[in-house]
Amino acid sequence: MAAKLGVATSQHIKNNSFRYGTYLVTTIATTVTSGLTVVITATDPDADQVLRAGDRIQFGPSTHVNNVGASETGVLASISTNTLTMTANLTYDYMSTDPISFIGTALAGSWNIQGGSGAIDENDIAPQSITSVAGDGGFADSYWQQIKMGFPNTDLTELRFSQDLGDVLFNGYVYRAGVFYKINWGSIPNDTDHNYSLKMKVRDNDSPHSLFNSFVNSRNAQVGSEAVGNVTVWTEWNATGTTSSPDRCWIVVFLDRGSELADANMATIDIDDVYIEHAIGTDDAASGVYTFDDDPTMPGFVFTPLDAYKITMLANNRRVRYDPTGQGRGIRKWECSAEFDNVTMTMWKNLLILKQWQDRGNLLVFHPGGDYVSGTSLYNQPAGERVPGAIYGFMELTAKPRDTWDLLNLASFTFKFYEA
Repeated sequence: MAAKLGVATSQHIKNNSFRYGTYLVTTIATTVTSGLTVVITATDPDADQVLRAGDRIQFGPSTHVNNVGASETGVLASISTNTLTMTANLTYDYMSTDPISFIGTALAGSWNIQGGSGAIDENDIAPQSITSVAGDGGFADSYWQQIKMGFPNTDLTELRFSQDLGDVLFNGYVYRAGVFYKINWGSIPNDTDHNYSLKMKVRDNDSPHSLFNSFVNSRNAQVGSEAVGNVTVWTEWNATGTTSSPDRCWIVVFLDRGSELADANMATIDIDDVYIEHAIGTDDAASGVYTFDDDPTMPGFVFTPLDAYKITMLANNRRVRYDPTGQGRGIRKWECSAEFDNVTMTMWKNLLILKQWQDRGNLLVFHPGGDYVSGTSLYNQPAGERVPGAIYGFMELTAKPRDTWDLLNLASFTFKFYEA
């Protein structure tokens, strides 16, 4: 599968691979003098939709007379509504209205569980985790968003997980959007009464118009022609659509049902590497993304992961390797390089058009495709450490001396791509 390159919208999708959690600041609701339990003031979204066991909580500074100015960090054992249970007793005392802050890893930062068209009930959607365990997890690394969705009442027909990009779309052009996903329908009945379907939608204005409102996966075969049943391996899905008087762009992942039959069961949805792009000006504009016309010279695309780990020598000449950021693989970035020799001049010109979009301030979206994201390329990628399926970043092109007589139709250059 050939590599692809698109232009991100001017306000690109933030945290598209779900590496970062949601940062919230609130206050302590009642005085804390001892014990494991802390009651906090309500947050938006609810704290129990953002926090999960193992997250770190920052307390203070305290205004309590016993320890004015004191602060500390605790580890969350569990949460129920706005009541936090810590893994160990707090060291200091705190008054109500003293500050508390945290980065919750259950809900990816910059994403919304209340977005989409129309109001939703927060209690009907329970994002579970951006799982940071080692090994195979997300599509390309250990981070992804897992969402549990269902319809425990009959008041709603749609539940959403979304991001609002604002007024970023050009009128009358083709855009392409996609996502890598898995789904487990769990105990939701497989019948026509329930008619559940997983969809991804890109809305381009507040009125009922969408670039697409497309089926991704369905619970039973009578809903549509999309894939049916559980999807247990990461699968890429995408669609294209043409804008119509756009004034707002929403990326929305949601469940849809064709009837008003309530069901308390939940489906578990995993998503990763979400993207939206265009290829305006290239000869692939109608596809929403430019597909490379030629393959690079061997050894092909070479990917290099950039980590935050440092190696230093101590006073006793012992070497240690450490992460000064404390974020581990969550801030890993990728660089890619490739050589193209005597390829079509059309490819060179198309890449220059994409570079012009980049020079106007847009990020590009690189899709390595094929072996590079399946774990079987020349870059030996262990499970859970593959090259992402959609990389937001910058391209660098450097022309090389040509060794061909056909100077009008063939070009040679070095291609580099840096994740932003």
